[in-house]
Amino acid sequence: MDPLLGCPDPALFGRAVALLGLPAALVASLTVAFRTTSRLVGWLSAILFMPLLLLSSLVVFFLISGGETVHLLRPDIDTVYAPGYSHEALSKIRPEDTKEQVLAALGPPLEKREAVWFYSGDGAWDTGDAAWRAVTIEFSGDRVAEASCRWHDD
Repeated sequence: MDPLLGCPDPALFGRAVALLGLPAALVASLTVAFRTTSRLVGWLSAILFMPLLLLSSLVVFFLISGGETVHLLRPDIDTVYAPGYSHEALSKIRPEDTKEQVLAALGPPLEKREAVWFYSGDGAWDTGDAAWRAVTIEFSGDRVAEASCRWHDD
């Protein structure tokens, strides 16, 4: 069980759009430039067309994603993690691990509620608000029932 499989980086799509949008805009602009009768008009239209294409691809991405989204460049910008927590250590937590094993691997949680330990929270970003990664360990008695990682946009 790898809890991080349930928490992929959704910003990868945004970065892909941005990275693929640049070559696409360049190719489209150069195509316009070389198909016109006047080189000057072609280059001017290419220069004007490229930023519009890039801007429109970003607008489409934000419309598709909607609401509070994951920061494109720093996905965890609004996530507060418990001291000692790491994604690598979380991926090693297995069902039936004891609470002592979890504490040894991840350190103390930010918050404990009955059978759930919270290793992350919202509010790390002082100047904005973005989706945050919620990391929880659920216990059944003294043993791990589930380790999970989910994106929250509240």
